[in-house]
Amino acid sequence: MLPDACIPCEDSPLSITGSILTILTFVYALVVSAAFYLHRLHRANEETYTIFERTAEDIVEQSVEIQAFSSAYLTGSFQHEDRVLQTRMQRLLKRTEEPLQIMQDFASKYVLDFKPDPRLFEKRFFGRAKFAVNSESMRRTHLELDRLRKELRSLEVQILIRHQQRTLREQQEILRKLYESGAQSLDDKDEGLAVDAGNSKISQ
Repeated sequence: MLPDACIPCEDSPLSITGSILTILTFVYALVVSAAFYLHRLHRANEETYTIFERTAEDIVEQSVEIQAFSSAYLTGSFQHEDRVLQTRMQRLLKRTEEPLQIMQDFASKYVLDFKPDPRLFEKRFFGRAKFAVNSESMRRTHLELDRLRKELRSLEVQILIRHQQRTLREQQEILRKLYESGAQSLDDKDEGLAVDAGNSKISQ
């Protein structure tokens, strides 16, 4: 009588089922990872455009305000104190720093935990063409913000110079009045002495 044939463990139904489940689990994990990765790429791309749009609107708003201040300053029609204008200029200057820093961060850092590899950086914009468009927008935004910063600082320096000139004129006016007051006092004193001397001669 022949001994019963043994089924190898690797060919058993449980082993085959386990292998199939392992393969399906691995494939499912790959699909989920790829879907999550693509979702992050798509979201990062949308957030990038949102930042560009918000920054562009901020630039337009600041440009209009700066031009209005510059025109008012140059024509002398600004009615507020220089310190008020200077404070607003400083606030605008500070407002330009945040979007400028955002643009610099996008240009120098690779979000989504990417390594500093330009090819990986391009992938998050879904290809070279879109990456080039975003890069050009980033470059123009950076240049525009840098121009605004320089214009603000130039205007701020002009305001400081104007304030110093006005302070100097006020000090000169005070000194002039003090000088005139002192000269008048001396004249009055000399006139009084002359009157006293005349009265003394008459009495003699």
